[in-house]
Amino acid sequence: MAGHVYTSQELITLLDKCKGLSLGTLDTQHLFDKVDVDRINGIAGNIIEQSVLQYESNSNQTPDLIVDDQPVELKTTGLKKTTRKPYYAAKERLTITAVSPRNIINEDFETSHFYQKTNRLLFIYYFYNSTKVVHATEYANFIFQDYQFFSFTGNDLAEIKREWTMIRDTYQQFVNDYKSDAARNQLRNLNYLEVVAKKTNPRIAISQKYFNVIVRQFFGEEFEPILKEVTSTSFEDTVIAMFKPFVGMTQAELGLKLGVVIPKQNPKAVNPQIARKILKLQTNVENAEEFQKAGIAVKVLTITENTGRIRRTKEALKIENFFDFTEIVNGEWDESKLHDYLFDTKFLLVVFELVNGVQIFRGVKFWQVPFADLDGLIKQTWLRTQNTLKHGVTLTYKPANSEKGYTVSNDLPAIADKTIMHVRPDAAKAAYQEDKRNAMYLPTPAHWVNRPDNLHEELSNDYMTKQAFWLNNEYMFKQVSDLVE
Repeated sequence: MAGHVYTSQELITLLDKCKGLSLGTLDTQHLFDKVDVDRINGIAGNIIEQSVLQYESNSNQTPDLIVDDQPVELKTTGLKKTTRKPYYAAKERLTITAVSPRNIINEDFETSHFYQKTNRLLFIYYFYNSTKVVHATEYANFIFQDYQFFSFTGNDLAEIKREWTMIRDTYQQFVNDYKSDAARNQLRNLNYLEVVAKKTNPRIAISQKYFNVIVRQFFGEEFEPILKEVTSTSFEDTVIAMFKPFVGMTQAELGLKLGVVIPKQNPKAVNPQIARKILKLQTNVENAEEFQKAGIAVKVLTITENTGRIRRTKEALKIENFFDFTEIVNGEWDESKLHDYLFDTKFLLVVFELVNGVQIFRGVKFWQVPFADLDGLIKQTWLRTQNTLKHGVTLTYKPANSEKGYTVSNDLPAIADKTIMHVRPDAAKAAYQEDKRNAMYLPTPAHWVNRPDNLHEELSNDYMTKQAFWLNNEYMFKQVSDLVE
C-alpha cells in the first residue's frame, strides 16, 4: 500500500512552502551528496519523496500516497521554458507503469494497474532550467515550480480507457511476439497514451503531446474543444461524422452553407477555413483541444482532374519546415527528427477533388505513414540525403532567362526519382551565401559544376538554400484514393 498518509490540507500546506525553492535547498536527506557520477535523471523524484514527503522511493505498482483516505500516485516531472504564454511546457512524456504483456491480457481497465496508478494523481512540477541534458547534481539548482492534483474525467477518461483497451487487445493478439513490427505499428494508432519499448517489459505513458496540454492548461492556457459535451463516441469518430454530411458538395456550395467567401484568386486558400467551420471552431483545427492533445497535423489535399493519366494530388505534402544539414549528417535514422515525427504523428487529411475545374469535397480520414513505408523507401531517401550532404552536395549552375540570370540544381533526392519522398527548397528565395533567413551552412563544402568565376562569393561552397522533406503527390493520392473511388 502507499508509503505515507496525508490529508489534502496537510499536503497543500507542505507543498506551498516548497514553491520557489531549489531542489538543493529541499534536499534535507543530502541525496545530492550521494548521487551516482553517471546518473542523469530520477533525482528530482527522490528529493520530493525522501526529503519533502519523508518516505523511501519504490517501484511498487500501487499508488504512493493515501490522501483523504484515497490512494494517490505521485509524479515528479520537469517543465521547460517556451516563448509563448504560459511559457511552460512538459519536458517529456509521463511514464505511468511497467506492463507485462502476459498479465495485461487478463485485466480489465477499472481493475488494472494502470487505472490504479492514474485514478488520482499528484504532479510535482520543477523547472528544468537547461536546454541540454545535465548531470543529476545540476538538478540541485532547479526550482520547485508548482504542484497539481489531477484526475482524468469525461471524454478524456473515455479516450484513455479506449486506448488502454487497444493496448491490451494488441498484446492479446501478439502475446508471443509483442515486440514485432506488426505490434509496434498497431500501437502507433494511440492518441493520448504511448507504449515505451524497453529491453524488459514495456511501459505505458501519457504522451508528451497530451501531458503538454495538461501543463499548459494548469498554467492558464485555454483550448477550444471539438467535443462540447461528454459522449461515448471517440473524438476521431465524431470528427469524421461531422464532415460526412458535406461530402459531395462543391466548394461554392460549402461556402454558401457555411458563410465562407470563396475568392476568385487562390480559392484553395479557404479550404482550412471551411474545415474549421464544419467542426464549429473559432480557432484553427490544429489548435483544437483534442488535436493538440493528440498532436494531429491537418493537411488539405486537392486531387487533380481524372484525365486517364496517373492520378495525384495537386501538390506534394511538406512534412515539416526546413531541416538542419549538420544534424542529418551526424545523426542516425532511428533517432532522427524525421523518423520520430512520422512515427508519432497522425494526420487529418481533408480531401477535395477537381472535377471539370470545380473543387468537390470528398471527405476526411485520419492517416499515419505506414510503418513499411517509413522503414523502407522513406528511410532510404533520408539515408541518401545524409550521404549526399556528408560527401558534399553537387550544385549545377545553368544560365536562365530570370531575374538572377541563372538557376542552380542539386543532386539531393528529387520528385523525379519516383519514390515516396523527395527534398526541395523551403525558403522565400534561393541563397548560396550566408543568409540566416534563407540559407543553411553545409557541413561539407559543395561541389560546383559550371559556376562562373565571378560568382564565387554569391554562389559559395559553404551555404545552400534551406531544404525540406516532402511526400510525393502520387504517393499521397494513393493514401486517399479510397475517398474518390
